Amino acid sequence: MIKNYMPAFFWLILIIYLLFFFEPSGNGGHIPHFDKVVHGVLFGTLSFLLSFAFYRDFRFQKRKNIFIVLFSIILFLAIITELIQYFFVPRRTGDLIDTMADLTGAFLGYNFYLFIIKKSSLSVKKYLLSN
Repeated sequence: MIKNYMPAFFWLILIIYLLFFFEPSGNGGHIPHFDKVVHGVLFGTLSFLLSFAFYRDFRFQKRKNIFIVLFSIILFLAIITELIQYFFVPRRTGDLIDTMADLTGAFLGYNFYLFIIKKSSLSVKKYLLSN
């Protein structure tokens, strides 16, 4: 059971490192609001990995329950990371827009997970029907 969560755990460690300790070097070639894209990708990937872990552990649970648990975790992490950045991390600012980017990425990651599950179940059904 724990092995299902290891990819998400390691991704969370990467998120913590990037949000609290990483400092981009230089201003050359800076793309406006690129940090929002990075937030979305980080939390989208976390959402995707957690969705698969939850699916493996709670396969017969309702999808709605998995969604609620997933978004509760993501919302908590998004708010906590921004508050920690705002109050405790020098040269970082907590930003409501970053939190929104985190949640948007998580929503997209979850929907990508649903897309993958749907495609894979269709492939399995085709395989079973053809044999």
